[in-house]
Amino acid sequence: MKNTTMERELEIMYDFSLEIPTRKYVEEPSILMHLGNIQGKKILDLACRTGHYAFLFQKHEAEKVIGVDVSPRMINLANRKKRMLEVENVTFIEKNVKSLGKLEEFDMVTSIFLLNHARTEDEVRKIAEVIYENLKEDGIFLSCTFNFHHRGYIRNRYKNYKLEIIMDEDDYINGSPVNIEIIPDHHGRIFITDYFMNPRIYEKVFKEVGFKSFKWIPLTISKEGKEKFGEKYWAEYIAYPYDILIKAIK
Repeated sequence: MKNTTMERELEIMYDFSLEIPTRKYVEEPSILMHLGNIQGKKILDLACRTGHYAFLFQKHEAEKVIGVDVSPRMINLANRKKRMLEVENVTFIEKNVKSLGKLEEFDMVTSIFLLNHARTEDEVRKIAEVIYENLKEDGIFLSCTFNFHHRGYIRNRYKNYKLEIIMDEDDYINGSPVNIEIIPDHHGRIFITDYFMNPRIYEKVFKEVGFKSFKWIPLTISKEGKEKFGEKYWAEYIAYPYDILIKAIK
């Protein structure tokens, strides 16, 4: 499968992926719920893409938000949004997270589908070290990442949620590519490659880096999502959720 759509197309289409049901009615409300009160907080958003969560945090009265992404086109689009929204306390930096180093100490660090791009334990460690050194003592790290706690990735399992994820038994090896297809309504298709990593690797690395706590947290379907689609619609996602939260405290 193609690694991605054309890079330019992926960046243009990224925001459409935020409209698929699991992202709009599960991911976003779950992240806000588990971050808690962000008013007056300084937040570092790693793999910020076009700035969706950075602007969401700003809307919820974060004092300062810095978004980091490796893609110059993503950062360009994020800055275009910033100018349109006329916000002053959101900044975007084009940089590979693994080589970011320390910017300052933040109250919170977030990463939405970043860790699932790590192919090796060493890459996970480099990301975890950057997160750790950019957090204040007792600061919160919250991530939404791919859920490899089950092996239920069969064809058409997530078709109702505008996704296609297929894994063979040979794919459950650390570093194996996981091909994902996102199908937003009326906006073509987005192809993304993630990588399998045994969840115990994340637990081990974050503990070794120095985090005091590390928890896996299931996402919660919002009341709006339940009312819009009904309980039966969500049954397959509840049985085999493809995403999961990580919450770690420095």
